[in-house]
Amino acid sequence: MPKNYYEVLGLASTATPEEIKRRYRELARRYHPDINRNADASDRFKEINEAYRTLSHAGRRATYDLELRYTARKIAEQAQQKTPSPQPKPAPQQPPTNRPHSQSVGEETIEQIVLQAQIAYSRGRLLQAAGLCRQALRLHRRNAAVYELLADIYRAQGKTDEAIAMLSYALQLNPSSPSVSAKFSRMTGHRSPIRSRPGSGGSFHSPSRSVFDRTSVRWVGRAFTIVICMFIVIISLLAANRAPTTPSEWIADTLPWLIGWNGWLVLCLSASGLASGALLTFAGWLAPIKETFWFTAGGSKKTGVPFAALILAASLIFFYGAALVYFIASVMQEAYSRSVALTMSAVLILIVLFALIYSPGSQVSLILFGGNILFPSLIMGWALGDGVRGAL
Repeated sequence: MPKNYYEVLGLASTATPEEIKRRYRELARRYHPDINRNADASDRFKEINEAYRTLSHAGRRATYDLELRYTARKIAEQAQQKTPSPQPKPAPQQPPTNRPHSQSVGEETIEQIVLQAQIAYSRGRLLQAAGLCRQALRLHRRNAAVYELLADIYRAQGKTDEAIAMLSYALQLNPSSPSVSAKFSRMTGHRSPIRSRPGSGGSFHSPSRSVFDRTSVRWVGRAFTIVICMFIVIISLLAANRAPTTPSEWIADTLPWLIGWNGWLVLCLSASGLASGALLTFAGWLAPIKETFWFTAGGSKKTGVPFAALILAASLIFFYGAALVYFIASVMQEAYSRSVALTMSAVLILIVLFALIYSPGSQVSLILFGGNILFPSLIMGWALGDGVRGAL
């Protein structure tokens, strides 16, 4: 059995990130091979680094904690099966009781299924996680945690309506859950309905005037930002139309396949991509970037580089190849995103527009390689707009 990372660092499972970082630095100085000449210092140093690499990352640590809980439960079940239990004396016949079905199957069974579903979801196995959630719901239909997890799965798959429906079920079963309320508000753009008081018969608070005032200000700010982004896109297209078509000597010498390209064209492409990403975000057409585009390939805790970072790097070389790889990987992980598909479509539209208005001799190179500039710029605009949208 692999070593417990918490035991490797000598910490409790409830240790804070600051405690983990402080302990890692202490042990790294003590067991560094250049300082510690013992024979096992090198192996010990590798274990410390591996443990810190997992526990210092919030996502990897959450997955690891789930796996620890699941492993501990399996060990306990195996030990219980191996231990012979004494034969009990026959008890007198009891009349049947009207126990709920969820109690007859045992809450531990449902909890174990939910735990397996959480592990599958954290590893990116969305189809398996959804199947486990449905299995748990067959045993217990009123489990709010299962509906919340199903909402996360549907949101990762780009099924917004189904995700909102699952969150509404979770709110009905557990209206005081802050995480469900926050997710519901973020996905619908409205405050989640909270009961006025326990036992009020299902009555709900009506939004106060201040809520409407804040909403109006928020939408005015978003509309103003949308207008600015549209203006930047139009100005970039007009500037490219009137830009000098003299190719840059540096680009011609370094990247000869970019026929007719110059620094002005690269600037126009970057500005239009950045503004388009922000525009789509503020218009509400793109979901939060961390919930759709920025997933980790395979969901493994040992994966160091997010898959989106690899796609962004590949798009700088050839956009169409990176797009193909992304969609293949998203289908394999059951994580297809409408938002990412929309960004790809926006890039294609911008490529066609720039190819039509720029120098006729550069159309082929723009169609082939324009996405190498537009797509990373649009993703940056998406991330920037996401941050500003959350602040409004």
